[in-house]
Amino acid sequence: MEDFNDWIKIIRQTEFNQVFNYLIIDKQIILFDISSHKTVRIIADFPPNYLIISHFHLDHQTGKNLLKKRYKSKIVAHELESNSIENLQGFYHNYNFLNGTDLINELHLKYWHFKDIKVDIKVYDNYEFNIGTHILKVIHTPGTTPGHICLFDEENRILFAGDMGPKELPVYNAITSNLTQYLNSYDKIIKINPCIVLSAHFPPIFEKVKQAYIKAKERIIKRENRILEILEKKKSLTLDEIASENPTIPKKPGNSIILNWLKFAEKIQTLHHLNKLAKENKVKSDDNFRWELI
Repeated sequence: MEDFNDWIKIIRQTEFNQVFNYLIIDKQIILFDISSHKTVRIIADFPPNYLIISHFHLDHQTGKNLLKKRYKSKIVAHELESNSIENLQGFYHNYNFLNGTDLINELHLKYWHFKDIKVDIKVYDNYEFNIGTHILKVIHTPGTTPGHICLFDEENRILFAGDMGPKELPVYNAITSNLTQYLNSYDKIIKINPCIVLSAHFPPIFEKVKQAYIKAKERIIKRENRILEILEKKKSLTLDEIASENPTIPKKPGNSIILNWLKFAEKIQTLHHLNKLAKENKVKSDDNFRWELI
């Protein structure tokens, strides 16, 4: 654990992937995301009043049960996210397509063991936590998940971004993800104009934050344009055929559960693009589920 400033501490976990959790210390203490049971020991000198979970992905909620048991911390999440945190079937619902739940069992639950827990406080957009000297506002930023949230300190213009940091790999591989919402969430963050971004998988960002978010939007649009280029060249293709071109995830060699997961993620992300493009009257599908340009 390291100091970011006199009231924020950064906890970096590297067990499976690099994840940053944030301890916000005031008269009341907030832990923003928890990614390992080890975190409970690391923060022993600063037991949190609240654990705020940005979204249901397991690398953001692992250790929540032990934390609550040891420190009686209140579990906080967006009201749209609570079902995916409170019970395993709610979590599975997000991947119940193309054998996604089987892949979840083989990969994600092997490293992060899901445990049911009640969400004590269900928040919504603009909900505020007055913890003493600082007021932290909930910013609802759906897209990667329906109830993803950030925290924003308006006075210091610090954004605790979760997976909505500008350098995060855009991930929308659940059937409950929404690509249009994802892009709108980027716009929402650009509008509130943070000066500092503390995100889940990258070190703090201090400079050119707005430009970084504009580039993040461009990454998604670039993926979309790639799908349109594939359809322009080959005219009529199935979802599997489009996804095999890897328009959203770089292709990797080999054969393993991780690669099987990436293939699944590619299909879901490609499908989200196709559905968005269909609503914009740029593509259409026929009765045989083949896609083509309009």
